[in-house]
Amino acid sequence: MKNNKKQIILQYALGYGLMIILYFIIHMCIRTLNGDDVFFSRALDDENIFSFLSYRYLNWTSRLGIEALLVIIARLPIMVWRITDILMIILLSVSTGIIINNSDNKFISLLAIPVAMMIPTEVMRSAGEMATTINYLWPAACALYAASYLFRAIRGIKVKLFEYPLIYLSLIFALFNEQITVIFFVATGLFILADVIKSIKEKAKPSLSVHWYVFFVLSLLGILLVVTCPGNANRTAIEAGINFPGWENVTLIEKFGMGFLQAVTFPMLSTETNFLFFFTTLSILYINITKKKKYIYIIASLFPMVLPTLSLIEKILSMAHINITFGVTYFMSNVDLPSMSDVPMIHVIIEVLIYLFYITCTIVGIVGVFSKGKERIIAILLLCAAFCSRMLTGFSPTVYVSYHRTAIIECILIAILNGYLLCFYNAHEDDKNKKYRRVINVIALILGLVTVLKPLI
Repeated sequence: MKNNKKQIILQYALGYGLMIILYFIIHMCIRTLNGDDVFFSRALDDENIFSFLSYRYLNWTSRLGIEALLVIIARLPIMVWRITDILMIILLSVSTGIIINNSDNKFISLLAIPVAMMIPTEVMRSAGEMATTINYLWPAACALYAASYLFRAIRGIKVKLFEYPLIYLSLIFALFNEQITVIFFVATGLFILADVIKSIKEKAKPSLSVHWYVFFVLSLLGILLVVTCPGNANRTAIEAGINFPGWENVTLIEKFGMGFLQAVTFPMLSTETNFLFFFTTLSILYINITKKKKYIYIIASLFPMVLPTLSLIEKILSMAHINITFGVTYFMSNVDLPSMSDVPMIHVIIEVLIYLFYITCTIVGIVGVFSKGKERIIAILLLCAAFCSRMLTGFSPTVYVSYHRTAIIECILIAILNGYLLCFYNAHEDDKNKKYRRVINVIALILGLVTVLKPLI
């Protein structure tokens, strides 16, 4: 189906115009200078930027590029950050649209707007809006912009010459975030490995461009920076002493368990993210039903909806000042990780097993949605990457200080998965079932709008 050029421009203008207006209102009414923002705004009062970064590298963090930008932005008028932050949200949405849309229908890229709007703003406030967004949201937006180039290259879409410096500057900035570095390293490594295996089988040259290998090497350098930075080790020791005494005695299995519970509890039960994962489970179930898939896929898709739906009902009732807590959601979220030793082990084991069952059912539902193996693998990898990005924090006591902040990357990856599901459904459904597409698209838009406007309610 050919798209009318003027119609596409109008749709994009309306879609992103709405986003800009909504987020401008949010930034003007809600977001102020607080928390760590105050520290960074005063960081260069008595020293220059190089001595500041040197001290931070030796004593606290390897995020040198991020903190260099942060201390500069923090000293400028607050409106500079507000405008730039809105532009980063738009960049995140546009890049997501490029990544998920593998069809000629340009309208489908607009489906990235409602899924991006489902990313909750509440997670941006735990250490000051400015510090949190520049440490997590901005690197994620830049990472997606850099990744969108790789996907455009695979599809044979030419990139203009002036974009290359922007792509690599975005990538280098993004790789100062540890979670993004690991994700890029694993993702590019898997793509390169698959391409090499395919080329050996077919006795042909690898199809991926040299840029994939450059991205892989840069992400490897990013990991080396994280591992060798003395500040990261020092920070771990300090925060362990304050928040988790005896951290050095925690076994690898226990760290894995703590990270796993953090990773799955937040999207499934947190009131900040229940719209996001609720839509993931809803769309998987909806697509399997409307495409008349086998009952095993439909039944499997039902189970993952239970916790997000109950959590969502609790949230809606609490907004109406009706405080009701379902037993299952209380049980599944009642493990305070720093004091896990006080929780019966049988409780933890049951909780882990239930979550594993839920994730397995979600994967089975995804298998039902997609008919091609490649599409299934991409969707499953997005789901696993979301949980694993959060699970990494279980190997550091920092999670107990940076609880909500470390979930931002997880939320963004789940949003991309939602967009991928919507994109597939809209691109492959025939015209006879337009009403089904419209229903799920409208639901996505409503949930996105409610998520954005929720802080104002």
